[in-house]
Amino acid sequence: TKKSQSFCCHPRPTQLENAHIPRWFYLFKKLSSLLDENWDSTSYSPTVYGWNIKDGELFPKKELNLLPDKFCQTCGCTKGCKKEQRRCKCVKAKEICSDFCRCIYCTNR
Repeated sequence: TKKSQSFCCHPRPTQLENAHIPRWFYLFKKLSSLLDENWDSTSYSPTVYGWNIKDGELFPKKELNLLPDKFCQTCGCTKGCKKEQRRCKCVKAKEICSDFCRCIYCTNR
């Protein structure tokens, strides 16, 4: 027989999920208001639920760094990214060179 897992055994939500959940809650409440003519739409402000309003349109708040740190750090080595020389920023950070690096003769891929 399979034991049921309690809620505490589930992983914690990520930063992305924490930003996503309130936006969906607001959309759910807004759409469900179409079914109830007595619903007060002014009680739910979209800006409280992770939205920005620009020119009357809703846009998700930009709260996240969408690129991982290893892609934000790039190098521009001209003599190759050799692990022995340790001149390369990526090698010093113990990362492999990414497609965003402008290195020439790279051996750190």
